[in-house]
Amino acid sequence: MRLAEAHAGNGDPALLTDSFAPRYRASRNGLFHLRNNAEGQGFPEPGRRLSKAFPDRVDRIEAIVAEGHQVMLHWEMSGTHSGNLFGIPPTGKRFKIWELALFNLAEGKITEGWFMAEELALLVQLGARFPSRNNSAPYMPEPAVGNAAPEALLDALRAKPNPIPQDRNKISLLEKKIERLSASDVAAYEAARTSRPKTSGGSRHIHDYGESLGYENQAPQVGVRDRLDHIDDLIADGNLVFHRFTLSGIFSEPWYGLPPTNKFLGTVEASIQEFDDMGTNTTSRFFVDELGLVLQIGALDKLLDQTGSGKTR
Repeated sequence: MRLAEAHAGNGDPALLTDSFAPRYRASRNGLFHLRNNAEGQGFPEPGRRLSKAFPDRVDRIEAIVAEGHQVMLHWEMSGTHSGNLFGIPPTGKRFKIWELALFNLAEGKITEGWFMAEELALLVQLGARFPSRNNSAPYMPEPAVGNAAPEALLDALRAKPNPIPQDRNKISLLEKKIERLSASDVAAYEAARTSRPKTSGGSRHIHDYGESLGYENQAPQVGVRDRLDHIDDLIADGNLVFHRFTLSGIFSEPWYGLPPTNKFLGTVEASIQEFDDMGTNTTSRFFVDELGLVLQIGALDKLLDQTGSGKTR
């Protein structure tokens, strides 16, 4: 709870400092691509917790999932863009985006943090472009690569002698994922799936782009050939299951109106899924590194031109 208190509201500096181990490392920052693009460019620093860029920043905790030495926090970040943000001059616009973090702990202190924020949503809401680099060389992220195949995790969970309800929910999640990935006709499988409500959804800006052009049926499940979903983390707490995974494959078919590159791509995704007491998946919240994805396929400016800007969700 101290960890949640440290991040809630405007953030308590004393609690934040006390939460981290001396050798803490961030394996990924929330505004990962904006920060990496700004490296060595001489842009003004946005301040700790982006306090210079967003001086009125407020974080509202939405969900916490904790198991063993790992804690996942999901929150809504809002504020006003009042200072330079990694090369984006202040726009004075309000924004509201989701961010999540996965922390590894030892002896009550955070030793490692992994963050992902809705960077593309932020650009759209600010009406901003991805900053140009001084040396004119465009920033291009490396495709993400995952860790464990879901089949291996599923076998390990099924082999547990005394599974608890959280194990059951993990098994259900992995079974559905494997079932989808192994479907001979992915498009037909997706069309036949029993829908479940989503409170936030994955590649929503890419979807909105396709929908505006009449390509809402060109889902990523069909557009990525030889798709793999490698699991990086899987934890459960109560009726919630959090999993972080890497989607990779060959972008071989149109994806919501975006033309295929026939090149390998890899992007980070995560979900928070809720199950009822009977083990039925009731709600799902998906998060995708949309900015990294559209940068890999060279479609960022096209998408920003079409989706509009300046609106908070």
